[in-house]
Amino acid sequence: NMLTGTVSTQIGKLEKLEGVSIADNMITGTIPTEIGSLSNLDNTNWGANPFDTTLPTEIGRLGAIRYFWMFNMGLKGTIPTEIGLMTDLESVDVALNSMEGSIPEEFFNARNMILVRAEYNKFNGTIPTQLGQLTKLREILMFSTT
Repeated sequence: NMLTGTVSTQIGKLEKLEGVSIADNMITGTIPTEIGSLSNLDNTNWGANPFDTTLPTEIGRLGAIRYFWMFNMGLKGTIPTEIGLMTDLESVDVALNSMEGSIPEEFFNARNMILVRAEYNKFNGTIPTQLGQLTKLREILMFSTT
């Protein structure tokens, strides 16, 4: 598709929403903080859109989410520590962005994590030792992060 425009703050009113996939379009703007109201959200794929935004701290309120894909969408800034509240995560993809800073130890709080993609960003520092607690992890991609 070639959908354009922004994601409305009204998305926060869709309280029963379990999945959002708007990948591979031309959607711009920011990720609305109201996304944190989607307590039933199980999966989201917003990748490959020219957002040019940061991850809002409100993502930590997505307690039921298992698949969080926000790749290749111009994400900048740091990974908020609130990502550690997303304890049901199984798959995270924030690859191909411009995120920077260190990867917070809270990033690895989800014990069911099987996939982490964070390559082609500007991360620095060390990989937190909490990574070793992800016994179900099958693949981690963090190359070319500087």
